[in-house]
Amino acid sequence: MTAAAPCAVVWVGGGSGAGKTTLVRAVAGLLDLRAYHVDAYSYDHVRRAADGAFPRTQAFNAMTYDDRWLRAPEVLAEEFLAISAERMPLVVEDLDALGPGATVLAEGPQLLPDLVAPLLGSPDAAVWLLPTESFSRGAVTARAEVVPSAREAEAVENRHRRDVLVTRALRDRADALGLRSVVVDGGRSLTETVDRFVSSLLRVPGGLVRAATGEQRAIMRRQENQVMATQLTLYREDLGVEALPEPPVARFSCECSTLGCVGEVSLTVDAYQRRRVAGPLVVHAT
Repeated sequence: MTAAAPCAVVWVGGGSGAGKTTLVRAVAGLLDLRAYHVDAYSYDHVRRAADGAFPRTQAFNAMTYDDRWLRAPEVLAEEFLAISAERMPLVVEDLDALGPGATVLAEGPQLLPDLVAPLLGSPDAAVWLLPTESFSRGAVTARAEVVPSAREAEAVENRHRRDVLVTRALRDRADALGLRSVVVDGGRSLTETVDRFVSSLLRVPGGLVRAATGEQRAIMRRQENQVMATQLTLYREDLGVEALPEPPVARFSCECSTLGCVGEVSLTVDAYQRRRVAGPLVVHAT
């Protein structure tokens, strides 16, 4: 029997507010894996989808914020799933462009089970995190994301209700394919969740490829930080300074060359760019 090849990508899908990004960042740091966040490529995908066979994406991007969010949640959910399907080839292109190296933990609500399934070498290389309605609402509300609209409260509520419907669709699709899903209700701490996820990763056939040197680790984190900085810069430009007067804040990873470093720091995108002028961002922690 031929041994299984090392796993190139582990897929972490699920509903908004389930903690996918936090979990992937923590585990990628701990195990020296690469992290790919679909949301961090949103504006890059908008640019690449401006031409070609992306009709739903193009229609959505042409709308005003009121046009987008002041519609029935059922319409918004169907639209989100359709746009996610259109974006999947771009996600695959991004992952291919990363090239050989450490295993990638890819996460995002756009990772639909039926589109991920054909890419799996093993069902153990994918999981969908399904937040309860109350947990999702609390987590998304805590982000305090700006939703520019003449009727902001209605727009925010429509978005919450859309997220509930999308989570249900992800559950149904994962169940139909026999793929793994986990309900997230806040009953486990982040440490417990990380430990369980690490244990599941260690069971993936073929194992994982981890960064072999500190320099490889530093390059991975620097590239991921730069992707996030670009996304946040474009996000502010899109919303406009009036809607977002202060530069957006994100978690940036330590860019040191110590394997296993899980250091992070919250910075505005402007502060990160200024820090990077002086050299790698170092907020060392192990």
